Amino acid sequence: MDSVSQKRADLIKRLFPSGVPRIFCPVLTHLTPDGEVDDFRMRAMIRSLAPHVGGLIAAGGTGDGWAMNRSQCNQVLEACLAEAKGLGMRVMFSVLEEETQDAYGTIVYHLYQLKREYGSEDHIDNLASAGLCGYSVCLPMGKHLTRQEIEHELQPIMELGVPIALVNAPDKIGYNIDVDIINCFASKYHNLYMYQDNSGEDLYVQSGQTDESLLLMRGSDYDYSQWYRYYDGFNLPSANAFAPALARVWAELEDESPDLAEELSKKVSDVFTNLVQIAEKYEGDSRAIAARIADHFRAYGKDAWDMDMAPMLDGQEISYRDIEQAGDQINESGLLNDRGYMP
Repeated sequence: MDSVSQKRADLIKRLFPSGVPRIFCPVLTHLTPDGEVDDFRMRAMIRSLAPHVGGLIAAGGTGDGWAMNRSQCNQVLEACLAEAKGLGMRVMFSVLEEETQDAYGTIVYHLYQLKREYGSEDHIDNLASAGLCGYSVCLPMGKHLTRQEIEHELQPIMELGVPIALVNAPDKIGYNIDVDIINCFASKYHNLYMYQDNSGEDLYVQSGQTDESLLLMRGSDYDYSQWYRYYDGFNLPSANAFAPALARVWAELEDESPDLAEELSKKVSDVFTNLVQIAEKYEGDSRAIAARIADHFRAYGKDAWDMDMAPMLDGQEISYRDIEQAGDQINESGLLNDRGYMP
């Protein structure tokens, strides 16, 4: 191993002493009827995810991270940390800003807060004390950005030396990142320890030019079982509702039961595809809205048809007809229990 790869490997062991979680869940942000972050429900949801999910993404795109203010993001992060640490889960703080320099400022401020709380001069020690495994950062926005411009914007964040997961989200940033740019950053910065591809095109893992020391995560919900050999793990909005089934796919693959794994994976993909189609009539990220609808049934089980859905950040309401249609499809799939995680 060269020095950068070895340092990255050492960092990963330090961040994940019990091993890297195979499934990260980008947790939904639940709100009370008056629009505040619903700490009680978020903690209940996290406890219910713990047997199946090893990592959480706080304030990510699925959790309205692009739209929330800093105070709301911090509330979501605190709810995640309050439950996750005692459950053996690792939390990544997703720092989503339209401007990369604002993401830099948010990380610097958060590092300062951690230092005040935990007292170490070593940022990674403070992150570990808090139960955090670093920061998730989206590539800079702008489909006409050159390689030099992308590197220039990200350089200040990388030079902080803290653990960074770089996210490729073409539908948001306007382009699909080139393989050589990823490898350029990986060769320079050992603290870039994870690359997450949300594109669904999987160009990097199929390029034959991957950096073997870099953790690779897939952020696309479909064809789940087909990609487990290519990636170290998955970061899936559908895990908010279907984490038990997704975890079982891994178990079946490890037990060398590929047919059972494929059957279950297809069932999850098909149901989630149908929910996304329902969600597409509403404004916003259709996968996040689909996950929110599915979570309503996971939260309340057989009583979900009689319960109001929690409000969304932008004030949109899902029609009862769409909730009923989604619930019937979920019920027919057999993927969720009659009893929900909410008391």
